[in-house]
Amino acid sequence: MPDAPATRLAAALADRYRIDRELGAGGMATVYLAHDLKHDRRVAIKVLKPELAAVLGAERFVVEIRTTASLQHPHILPLFDSGTADGFLYYVMPYIEGETIRDKLNRETQFGIDEAVRIAREVADALDYAHRHGVIHRDIKPENILLHDGRAMVMDFGIALAVSAAAGGRMTETGLSLGTPHYMSPEQATAEKDLTPRSDVYSLASVLFEMLAGEPPHTAGSAQAVIMKIVTDTARPVNELRRNVPPNVAAAVAQGLEKLPADRFPSARAFAEALGDRGFDAATRTAGATRSSAERRRGLVAVAVTLMAFAAAGGWLVGRRGSSAPAAPASSLSVVLPDSTPLDPAFNNAEGQPTFAVGPDGTVAYVARRGATNQLFIRALGSFAARAIEGSAGAHQPFFSADGRAVAFFVGSTLMRADVADGRVSQIADGAFEAWGGDWAADGRIVVSLHRATALVVYGPAGDSVASMACGTVCGLPAFLPDGKRVLVSAVGATLGVADLEQRTVTPLRRFGAATEDPARGSMPRYDGDGHLVWVSPLGEVMAAPFDPEAAAFTGPPTTIAQGARVESGRGGAQLAVSSGGVVAYAPGPVGSIGILVRADRTGRLDTIPTPAANFTRLDLTPDGTRILAEIAEPGGARSLGVIDVVTGQWTPWIVPKSRLSEPLWDPDGIHVWYRIDQMAYRGNPAVTAAPDSFPLAPGDGFQILGDGARYRFMRNDSTLVARLDGTGAPVAVPTHLASRGPVSGDGQWIVQEEQLGRQSGIVARALDGSGRFLIVSNRADFAMSATTPDGAEFYVAANDRERNNPGAPEGLQSFWSIAYSPGAANPFGQPTLLFRAPVADFPGRNYGVGLKGQRFVFKQRIAQPPLREIRLIQGWHAALATPGAANAR
Repeated sequence: MPDAPATRLAAALADRYRIDRELGAGGMATVYLAHDLKHDRRVAIKVLKPELAAVLGAERFVVEIRTTASLQHPHILPLFDSGTADGFLYYVMPYIEGETIRDKLNRETQFGIDEAVRIAREVADALDYAHRHGVIHRDIKPENILLHDGRAMVMDFGIALAVSAAAGGRMTETGLSLGTPHYMSPEQATAEKDLTPRSDVYSLASVLFEMLAGEPPHTAGSAQAVIMKIVTDTARPVNELRRNVPPNVAAAVAQGLEKLPADRFPSARAFAEALGDRGFDAATRTAGATRSSAERRRGLVAVAVTLMAFAAAGGWLVGRRGSSAPAAPASSLSVVLPDSTPLDPAFNNAEGQPTFAVGPDGTVAYVARRGATNQLFIRALGSFAARAIEGSAGAHQPFFSADGRAVAFFVGSTLMRADVADGRVSQIADGAFEAWGGDWAADGRIVVSLHRATALVVYGPAGDSVASMACGTVCGLPAFLPDGKRVLVSAVGATLGVADLEQRTVTPLRRFGAATEDPARGSMPRYDGDGHLVWVSPLGEVMAAPFDPEAAAFTGPPTTIAQGARVESGRGGAQLAVSSGGVVAYAPGPVGSIGILVRADRTGRLDTIPTPAANFTRLDLTPDGTRILAEIAEPGGARSLGVIDVVTGQWTPWIVPKSRLSEPLWDPDGIHVWYRIDQMAYRGNPAVTAAPDSFPLAPGDGFQILGDGARYRFMRNDSTLVARLDGTGAPVAVPTHLASRGPVSGDGQWIVQEEQLGRQSGIVARALDGSGRFLIVSNRADFAMSATTPDGAEFYVAANDRERNNPGAPEGLQSFWSIAYSPGAANPFGQPTLLFRAPVADFPGRNYGVGLKGQRFVFKQRIAQPPLREIRLIQGWHAALATPGAANAR
């Protein structure tokens, strides 16, 4: 045993075990073959990695692991012993002669079908036993299933639970990532706090899939790419990869791999029974489960029948609820889009574009693929099938006329219409621009938002352009109010507003009972025609509130009527439709701003940081590249601030007054953090509880602390000034239109930022000596987000290289460039040099960090949105608005 840790371990355990040799090592532990001196038997000792042991702590780990030691089952490898020795955390299991499923897969690629099913049922039996005793495995994978004389033995049972609990019970607080990417359930991959037994069912279904097909359900070139596929993609039916797999086995595997836990088997025992039941198929799945891809292809008729039965029983989708009728409870129904027409990724709402609409009678129009392009489909209430509209190739962004007799949609920039009755297609207008949503008024006028939500265009019934108005970036996803003169709009920054087409003004909607400056946040606001506004919050909540359309104001607090609506990356648009018949339709899915953290070296080689996915809104890296200062958006608009270890992913929260805190960033010493609250700057240490140092700022506004930790800039009387935080010296005027931020050179001579250069932007360096000198570093219009190393020897800029011609990519690309800096030279700035390109999420605030003198970068990578497969319809939701304790306005 030449290595020092093994020698230390052998000495620490010498009175109980004799260490013979190392058997192998994994992500959490190293395994040694040893001899149990007391019982004269061979054992396997697993020793947790030192960095993991340091996070957990010995006492809590030993206490928690005892709860798993009592599991006694024929298919569970027992736990003999556990403890701590010389700083090592370890546990002891019997040493079993045999091989793991992984060993056999490496040798033979696939199992025999009967053998694979038998092994899966044995593992399911062990899981069911453990689940009934309150233990979830959390790391079912081929490496953790031992084959002893052909019989399955599950290893490490409850170890992941013990590690999680010892770390505090909440993985979001420790940053530990447990589980192997290829076998993680979607909820585990997205770091949900409370896993259920159905998570283990998903992992076991993944293992069975690999035993049958020779590969896991989802494969990719990196761990983060696998996680994205788990969250977004539907696995191919296993009998497509191996046609001799019995139908019941294929159907059971498909249900075990459902994205939503509620759509899987309720227990591991139910999964095992389905595997052994030759009569089990998609039609006999657990009642209430969303249909799998195998069933969806032949279940369209069943969905239509359900819709008809629902309508007959409750009278819903046919007219608004009468004011004197008793309030019926809210009810929800899923309309599953057939797999034969999956949504084309080119219009998978990658830019927040609507992909479906609901008419006043409940008819659904949606965009899906047909052949090589998208096409418009209409599915009338009571119909047994969706109807493809001929002549609608390339369709996107549908919306109904007020009477429901026609559907408008776009083909490129051309505005088209399709008659619902006969499917006849005709052109309304050629706008010669890219749209972002539209609506059709009762008088036949159509309002359309321009691509960047910078203007509204109104077409008359004949297609002639009758009006247009500029409105900044707050005119997206428009919807007429009843008077036809005003339009509900969404801002790119996820705020709600009302555009007055006659006055040519845009007024933000304010939260109910809130201060004047407090806007309502969300997207896709829609008026239901009965005194209520419905929209989607930035966190995927479908909200509804009493609303006065004349005053364009809320008259009561909002209530959450559904959760889990998808919110897209980019502009933050949502998928929502509200019919005048009182039906709310939304697309379920993840919030597009959720993402994982990745790091890259100077060549662009990526590696996932093992911290849970979150809505990161600001990132900054310490100069030594070891810790990330991260700001995370939480429900209700709050934000968490903390420090993340780049290697372990451990999250350490920092308790600061987060409600008004802005622009946190590391001091060049890598120990302290600067932040601002109102007109005070603070410098604190996240590792200690001492009060931070405070620095009063000069009168003005638009304050920003500069990255050198010595200065800040601000606005006063329309002039931009730079001042020292310690108050020494007079503020220096910098005569320019400054960007929102910019680093300072290491010698303190220049500030470098994005500026407006004529009609385009570029990177400009401004002297900080009061001379007014400036240098154009680069006139590339797409350069932005500059940063630098603490010594100022190199600056960095990023360019948004989103590949709009490759819409299937989950993210666009951003390129990272370096600019050398040579102090004292006449022009100290070199030419930009490309370092690498990476799929980086572009979000407000500092969205990447640089450390190790430009050798390490960190940034957020969004989890890709899944294709639109389902539309959920809600009726009877008005009753929820009268429920006491309605949600606070968002």
